[in-house]
Amino acid sequence: MNQNFPNPFKQITEIYYELPESGMVNLTVFNNLGEQISVLVETEQKGGSYTVKFDASGLSAGAYFYTIKVIGENSNYFETKCMSLVK
Repeated sequence: MNQNFPNPFKQITEIYYELPESGMVNLTVFNNLGEQISVLVETEQKGGSYTVKFDASGLSAGAYFYTIKVIGENSNYFETKCMSLVK
């Protein structure tokens, strides 16, 4: 998973990720207290490249985290990254 772009961002940012094989994908955004803010993706996806937009217009400025979990037939993947919302 790549770093979101732009980062820091003012309202909308994009998260880009690639899947080497098909799998169940969960992409979730959390605040700095670990509370779930938004589930951006929760579905089975084929291998390939994907871009997801995150609209944070209703959120306050600060650090947020996004986690991707992929459960595939041959492997599992988990990664967390940080993004900064500025107003």
